Parts: sequence; C-alpha cells; structure tokens
Amino acid sequence: MVTKGFGYRVREILEEKNISKEEFGERMKTSPRSVRRYTSEQKIPAEKTVKRIADALEVDADYLLAGLTSNRKKKTVVNDDSYKIAASIISEYSNTWDDKQKNNLMKILLTGEDKNHG
Repeated sequence: MVTKGFGYRVREILEEKNISKEEFGERMKTSPRSVRRYTSEQKIPAEKTVKRIADALEVDADYLLAGLTSNRKKKTVVNDDSYKIAASIISEYSNTWDDKQKNNLMKILLTGEDKNHG
C-alpha cells in the first residue's frame, strides 16, 4: 500500500495548480533543497512551515497534514496549540483511516465535539 502523505498532497496541489517546484520555492522564499524535502515523504515540516506552505498553495493545513478532503479549501484554525496536537496525532496514526474517521478525529480534537457519541 502506497501512503499518500504530506509530500504527496503538496505535489498533487502543485500539479493541479500548474505550479513548478521552482515557482513554489520562490513563493516560499526557500531553497530547492527545502522544496525537495517538502515534496518528499521523508519528513513533515514544522507547524509554522506547514502553515506557510498551506498559505502559498491556498489550501487548508489540515488537508496537507491529514488528507481531510472536506478541509481542502483554506479556513481558519481554532488555535495553534489545538491545531498542532490534532495535526500531529492525525499525521502519525491515521495512515489506514478513511476520510470520515480523520474528519471526526480532527473535529473532536479541535472542538471537543464527537458527532458519533453525543
């Protein structure tokens, strides 16, 4: 099974928006080496960098981190601490979860609301 993680989603959006890696690097004001790291499956960048990438690509950081398709478009995050914890948990443990499970966990972690139990 091929995992479609952070780097895959960044590459997918770059392709959809017809943005070259060079142009992306210019938008991010970063080196080609950093762009290669962002578009690989080797490592998820720090929270601040994830937000910058999401802004540059005009998508929500939740989508980049966890593949939450209902959150593909840019939106405001509840708060930085909650976001960091939720994104970390989802990116670490959700490789086999479907979008419904990921969305529900993100909602629970960010709002405390569980639509399945309550």
